[in-house]
Amino acid sequence: MMKKSEWIRGVCFLAVLAALFQILTTVLKPKWYGTWQSTRIVDGFYEMEQDTIDVALLGSSQTIMGLSAMELYRQYGISAYGFGTEEQPLFATYYWLLEILRYQKPSVAVLDINELIHASGEPAYRKAFDYMRWSEVKWEAVKIHCEKDGELSLSGYIFPILEYHSRWDELEEEDISYLYTDKKDPYLGFVVPAGSCEISYNGIPRRPDKEPDPADPEAWEYLLKIIELCREEGIELLLVKTPRAGWNAAKHNLAAQVAEDWDVPFLDFNDVDIMEAMEFDYPLDARDGSHLNIYGAEKVGAYLGDYLVTHYDLKDRRGDAAYGHLEEMLVLYQMQVEEAKLNSCDVFSDWLKCLNSRYTVFLAAECFGEWEELPRETRSALEETGVAVEILKTRAEEEGLPWAIRLYAREHDVHKEGIHLVVYDPLGDEVVDSVWLDAETPDLVLGR
Repeated sequence: MMKKSEWIRGVCFLAVLAALFQILTTVLKPKWYGTWQSTRIVDGFYEMEQDTIDVALLGSSQTIMGLSAMELYRQYGISAYGFGTEEQPLFATYYWLLEILRYQKPSVAVLDINELIHASGEPAYRKAFDYMRWSEVKWEAVKIHCEKDGELSLSGYIFPILEYHSRWDELEEEDISYLYTDKKDPYLGFVVPAGSCEISYNGIPRRPDKEPDPADPEAWEYLLKIIELCREEGIELLLVKTPRAGWNAAKHNLAAQVAEDWDVPFLDFNDVDIMEAMEFDYPLDARDGSHLNIYGAEKVGAYLGDYLVTHYDLKDRRGDAAYGHLEEMLVLYQMQVEEAKLNSCDVFSDWLKCLNSRYTVFLAAECFGEWEELPRETRSALEETGVAVEILKTRAEEEGLPWAIRLYAREHDVHKEGIHLVVYDPLGDEVVDSVWLDAETPDLVLGR
C-alpha cells in the first residue's frame, strides 16, 4: 500500500509536470502581435472589468484599424471594446459574441460586414481561437470547425503544442516575456494605425440595379446566427462597412439586402454622401486600400459615435468612478495617437507640428552646411517646438556607416545622406520615428 508521503510526492510531481507542460505550451504558441495584434486584443478583453462594456465592436482587420473604442469614449463617453482578430471569419465572430456574453452585457453590437463575402483560411481561425479561454463556447467552436474540415485535428486545438512543437527555431524574446507581461489593452481592441497612401477613392454612389455579390456560405450561415443571437439577448445590432477602396456597389447591395430582409440597420461609410459629410480624404485618412489610419479612424469614430448616441440609449461614462480605468487608458491611447500622427507625416513642416515636449529630437548631418541650407522658417519652427535638439555626429566607418546617432547606450544607424532626425520618447524608452531629408528636396518631403 502506498504511503501517504509517497502519495503526496506523486501528486506534487504530477502538478509540477502539468505546470511545466502549460508553460511550454504557452511559450511555443505563436504570439499574434505583428500588425494586427490579435493576441493582445483577445488577452485585453479578459482583463476588462466585468459588465463595463456597453458596445461590442465586431469584425476583422477592418474593425481593428477602423473602429476605435477609445475614440468613442473620448468623444462621446461610450464604453466599448473591439473584438476583431485578423481576417476573423463570421463563424468566429459568432462564437466570440457568445464568449463576450459570458463576461459582459453589451446593449449594442457593431459588426463590420466585410467578411461576409470571404472564405477564411485556417490561420484566421487559429488567431481567433488560440487565446480564447476554454469553456463550453470554445469547445463547441473548435469541435464544429474541425468537423467541417476533415483535415483538421481537434487535438491540435486542445493541445496546441502538437500544432506548434516545431517553433523552437522561431522563438523570440516576446515568447518568453509573454509569461509575465501585463495583458491589459490600453487601446481597447484597436491598433492605432499610422501611414498614408496614394489611392484616389471618393466612395460609391447608390446602384440599386447592380446585382449583389454572392456571400460565402459559412459566413452567411453565421451572420444569420449572429442576428438571431442578438435578438435573443436583447442586443441592438448595427451593420457597418468602414471606408475601403475595394468596396463597390455589388458588395454594398449584398449587405443592404441582408439589412432589409432582417430589419437590421446598415451604415456604409463608403457611401459618397457619408464620406462627404465626414470630409473623408482617402489618401490622407487611409494607410492602404483596405485600412484606415488614425485620422480616418477619428473621423469614423466621430460619425459612428454620433449615430450611436442618437439611435440607442447609451450612457456617457466619463466621470463615472466605475469607469475610471478608461480614463487611465485614455492617457496611453492619446500618446499612441500622437506617435501615429507623427509617423503619418511626409512633409517636414507637418512633421514639426506633430512634435511635442515629451519627445527628444536628435539630429545628425554630414556637415552643418546642410542644416544651414534649410529655409530659415523651417529651422526656426524646429527650434521653437520646445524639444531638446542636439547635433551629434559620430564617425562609424568601422561599421560601414557614414554617420550614427547615439541614444544613451544605443546607436541608431544612419543609412542615407542628408539631414537625419531621430525622435526619442523617454517615457517609453524607445525611438518612435526616424526620418531624413535633403535640404534641396522640393517641399522638404521626408524619407523613412
